[in-house]
Amino acid sequence: MIICDQVLNSIPCSRIFQSHLRFNQLPDSFLKRNGKIIYILRNPKDVSVSLYSFVQKEGRIKYAGTWGEFFKVFIKGNVAYSSWFDHVLSWEREMEKGRHLIHFVSYEDLQEDAERELGHISKFLSLNHPNSFLQSVDESSTFTKMRNQKYLYHPFPAEVMDEIYVEFLFRRGILGDWRRWYSEEQSQHLDDAYMAGMSGSKVMFCYG
Repeated sequence: MIICDQVLNSIPCSRIFQSHLRFNQLPDSFLKRNGKIIYILRNPKDVSVSLYSFVQKEGRIKYAGTWGEFFKVFIKGNVAYSSWFDHVLSWEREMEKGRHLIHFVSYEDLQEDAERELGHISKFLSLNHPNSFLQSVDESSTFTKMRNQKYLYHPFPAEVMDEIYVEFLFRRGILGDWRRWYSEEQSQHLDDAYMAGMSGSKVMFCYG
């Protein structure tokens, strides 16, 4: 989905943008301003299942292949924004260089203790909110509440979204849903691909 400059410019400062871009795809103008970046990542098995559901329903794609066919596509990195492995590594390597303000937070850590992770984010943003505020944010942003009030939480203004699109942005929101889809062979295949593609990475995941 392409958002026009008119919509972007209508958002008041300080502005928050969501993106799926790799680090090297970010505009130089943003990097020169040294904006703060929160990189949210999720284990590749759940990501692949979530992406499969998305491309089946997204109106411009309407992927008609089977799960097994899509799994092979995902492993090869022939998906939007390229390989999951390359994407995560590009951000991890840039964070390690320390040239830009980048904070990593995983979906799994948010599931385990959202208030703790919100505290880390608050500190990273130099906001230092009290625990009472973090607790209220945690309670207000459960998956169930966000799904029931989805138009308040989707990342784009209402005029560029439609009801169907917003609906399938909120699918299940659980950890380990990949187990309903993956065969033992597929799970091992991805584990092997992870070992090869993430060599030297310090990123660790809980797979549920």
